[in-house]
Amino acid sequence: PVSVTLLATADGPLAHTTRVTLTRGSDRIALENVIAQNFSDVRTWSFAFNLDAPDVWHEEVGAVIRAKLLPQGGHYAARNARYDWLTLNHFADMSAGDTGVTLSNADCYFMQLGNSTPTTLDTTTPRIAPLVGGQVDGPNLGIPSQGGDSRFTQRFALQAHGAFDSAAAMRFALEHQNPLVAHAISGGAAYPPDAFSLLTLSDPNVLLWALKPADDGVAQGVIARVWNLAATAANCTLAAPVAAITAAQRVSHIETPIADAPTVGGALSIALAGNQLQTYALTFGTATAPTATPSSTASPTSTDGTPAPTTPTTTPRAPGCDATATATSTVQATTTTPALAPAITTTPSTTATPKAKVYLPIVRCARATTDAGNNTVNDAQALC
Repeated sequence: PVSVTLLATADGPLAHTTRVTLTRGSDRIALENVIAQNFSDVRTWSFAFNLDAPDVWHEEVGAVIRAKLLPQGGHYAARNARYDWLTLNHFADMSAGDTGVTLSNADCYFMQLGNSTPTTLDTTTPRIAPLVGGQVDGPNLGIPSQGGDSRFTQRFALQAHGAFDSAAAMRFALEHQNPLVAHAISGGAAYPPDAFSLLTLSDPNVLLWALKPADDGVAQGVIARVWNLAATAANCTLAAPVAAITAAQRVSHIETPIADAPTVGGALSIALAGNQLQTYALTFGTATAPTATPSSTASPTSTDGTPAPTTPTTTPRAPGCDATATATSTVQATTTTPALAPAITTTPSTTATPKAKVYLPIVRCARATTDAGNNTVNDAQALC
């Protein structure tokens, strides 16, 4: 088969189903959780990894940051900060040297790192706990009992890798959360059979972060936002294989003009500082029939092996980032009281030779309580 999905159904600690999907030729483990019960307390999922001295990077709003205090080489202030719930956007990554795991997150907003509290950031416990829901600041703040809702879909994906690579982690998350959609079309010249992209970027560390008509209408151009996910400066070229870029303008993120941008040979030349985001308004010339396959695809492309009329080009990854760990994923429901659901163990049918063995986590619902100071405390320990 192209893929296999295992279904686990549990009545506790919350009624839910978990689907674990493995795809031939892909090292992605996809998890789809559907909770079918209302709840009023604080709940988390738990992903624990067999990693010593873990190093966690995660996406904040417009930045990929290291979850350590500033004196330890991280990005979190050593005082006047809250550490119990960290922002969880597209991904969080936990690594140790040349071994690690990327967690792609499609639906949750916050996570707890290890046994962190409001005043202590735990950077030694190799566990990431995405927040399912609940009033983390007590009964007087937030929306009680999820506003009465009783169905929640929360999706994740896991991928083992070598040394941490910010661009590779983000690309993996985008591929998971924006799956390839195939549809038959007609009219116009045929596109190349192997791959096609409206825009291409010459640097694999620079991602196309947004592409849309200008707010004032497409006659005013197409807006493209790029993000350099490397810590070092980058000089790259943004090109359109089917039509030359005849003019470009650097604009703010709300599309206020800043300055004209240079184009050479129908392509835009971009200079980015490390970790910088830039936005451009592009004007295109007359479209021509596509004749070449782009070497680097700027828009996210799916690599999960899903059958489609065309096969997307795999975006280049840094050396060592394609290593697949021999691993077993276990899905079960548990809490501090006996779990009601049986565990389901799945082993990928196809695994590459691992660079280093990484044990993928036990995924579960965990219950959180509050201490005497009304601080949220996770009273269930992760299984490593």
